[in-house]
Amino acid sequence: MNKWIYVQTLSGLSFAMVCIPLGLTVSQLKLLLGIDPRSLVTLQSGLQPLAENESLYEKVLNYDTVYIASYRRLGY
Repeated sequence: MNKWIYVQTLSGLSFAMVCIPLGLTVSQLKLLLGIDPRSLVTLQSGLQPLAENESLYEKVLNYDTVYIASYRRLGY
């Protein structure tokens, strides 16, 4: 059975509802969403980024919110 999550940027300006099948990893979610692989993914319950190979299905409940912290290059 699939789970559904809300994916939101930390700025709060963009969001989406995404279907999470069993076994989908954090790195696969980034590919699915077309975001920079260096971006960080966190859960609503904590600020610790999830590991690239962690299964999202095991970490989230239905309709949880997952946050994306975009990778930003600092220019000097």
